Amino acid sequence: MATALSPHAGTHPVPGTPSDGSLTGAFSQSFTWEEALREFSLHLRATRARKTQRYYAVQLGGLARWASENGVPFAGFGKRHMDRYLAGRADAGRAQLTLHHDAVCAKAFFRWCQKNDLIGRSLLADYEVRTLMRAVRISGTPSETPPSTATATARSCWACWTRRPIGEMCSTQETSGPEGLSGGVTRGRDARY
Repeated sequence: MATALSPHAGTHPVPGTPSDGSLTGAFSQSFTWEEALREFSLHLRATRARKTQRYYAVQLGGLARWASENGVPFAGFGKRHMDRYLAGRADAGRAQLTLHHDAVCAKAFFRWCQKNDLIGRSLLADYEVRTLMRAVRISGTPSETPPSTATATARSCWACWTRRPIGEMCSTQETSGPEGLSGGVTRGRDARY
């Protein structure tokens, strides 16, 4: 059964919007931190894993408490506020990785709020999150091999460190017993893997 649409379908005024059709009325409702967090939490519950929900709840809960204590309105939270929040967290002894997660989480939250019309424009859209220094892994040269007296655990760690199979590392070392690897392990990785 087909239904005919009215030529004026979708043109009826929506209650609470201005009659001139401008979009300024769409953002007239100002959300509080609690309301915005509740909406975001509902979205996460519908789309993400429980661990992700908990992560955002912890990170954003601290941000919302700080903003409420410092009188920062939800729609007015910007780059300077984010810097102040992160500086306070750093002074409290938080690790750089935690500060990085705080900033990434806040940006994601405000980006979602903008996309879902909770705020008109995210003031954190241009905020640059500080990149973290990555640990450098030094790999050994092919000529380096573990000592022949190394235990099986030490040899497997050495193989991981040099990124070579255990059998390749130990093929020249025909040892057995508690100090070395058994003959079956020294021939290389099992075909199942």
